[in-house]
Amino acid sequence: MLAERIDALLPQTQCRRCGFDGCRPYAEALARGESALNRCPPGGRDVIAQLAVLLAQLGEAESALWRLLAEQRKTQKRVNALKYNIIPAYDRTIHYIESTLEEEERNTLYQMKVLHERAQG
Repeated sequence: MLAERIDALLPQTQCRRCGFDGCRPYAEALARGESALNRCPPGGRDVIAQLAVLLAQLGEAESALWRLLAEQRKTQKRVNALKYNIIPAYDRTIHYIESTLEEEERNTLYQMKVLHERAQG
């Protein structure tokens, strides 16, 4: 895809003055990063400028993609921390509180029963 975009900018003279067997091989070499921008004499400065703009835009896009990937990794680490550490800890705390409240309720009911028996007895 990148080679096609580069090839579209080249003059298509197939002169081989760039050292390749035509414009398409030169475009493919540029896309792989194996050749310099300034090897197309028929294209001149205009083609060099257009290629530089195209490659700069792609470089910016690649840089943005790497930043997004880094942020995604950070987010995944946070999700894992929540899933495997924080949420289970909260679940254990909630279970402990519920158990304590139930026990407290049973103690209160027992005390009320004992007091009720003493009052009647």
